[in-house]
Amino acid sequence: MSTWLAAPVFGSATLAKKEPKKALSIDKPAPFPSVDVKPYTLMALSQEASAFFDKEGKKVVDEKPNQFVTARLGIKSYREQVDIYAAFGAVKEKGSQVVAQRRSEVGMDFFYVKTFDYYLKQTHLFLLPFQMQDSFYQEQNLDGSVNEIYQIDGTVFVLGLEPGVTANFDGMFVELGGYTRTYFFSREQLISTDQNEYDDYAAKIDFEQHIEASYRPRAFPRALLKMKVAYQSVFRPIYDEREIVKRPSYHYGALRSSYYTLAFAYQISDKISIIDDFYHLHQGFFAQKNYGLKRRYFNTLRVVCQL
Repeated sequence: MSTWLAAPVFGSATLAKKEPKKALSIDKPAPFPSVDVKPYTLMALSQEASAFFDKEGKKVVDEKPNQFVTARLGIKSYREQVDIYAAFGAVKEKGSQVVAQRRSEVGMDFFYVKTFDYYLKQTHLFLLPFQMQDSFYQEQNLDGSVNEIYQIDGTVFVLGLEPGVTANFDGMFVELGGYTRTYFFSREQLISTDQNEYDDYAAKIDFEQHIEASYRPRAFPRALLKMKVAYQSVFRPIYDEREIVKRPSYHYGALRSSYYTLAFAYQISDKISIIDDFYHLHQGFFAQKNYGLKRRYFNTLRVVCQL
């Protein structure tokens, strides 16, 4: 397996070698188990640094970076259309010598269809029971993204769907895609509003649409450059504060945000890659830069190894 597959952030750029145009449907998969089963192990060491600013552009928080180590064990089958995996790891908290466990997870992804031009993937993820201790704690994924914090000691089930279309323009790969993810909670989660706090099971729904371009220079075939622009909608429950009850009625409202990413990766060897991602975060559709407690920039540096 190519090391670029250890970095899902590069999306369609992993398809550097042309594949047949014929759709690979899972209607007639290879027998299971079979020689098609491919086990794999990935290890990632990463460091993330964030920057916070006020409305006037003055830096308000000088945070030290977090360090993460993550392991992912899995198998791929059905011509790599099915991926079953487990992930676990630890984080060294910023500004201290404390090392904490990250939330372990078990997942399965499969493609309904996957060609060189388009794909449709369904994802299933179980975030296993875990009790957070620091309200500002964040979880680092292998692809560089950061999970939100859930102050609950229970299981979170995430069901997702990811469609996309890709094109190759003489070495430059362009992808137009997105995802929808719904979060279900096995235990009550703490939901804070301006006036009160509630314990509820209310689900959370996320949407993202993005376009990204990836390019591998002919003179440096082990290098990869990427730019991604994305727009997100996060739906959260909005409670009727007039109801003096433990669980007032609610409806869903959307929090809109956007970001762009600049990334560079270099394949040091067949099994080791180094990847750097820079994120610039905005409110709305690039309407206003983040300020206050919402970080405006963050950078993730990762070393990913296939064992």
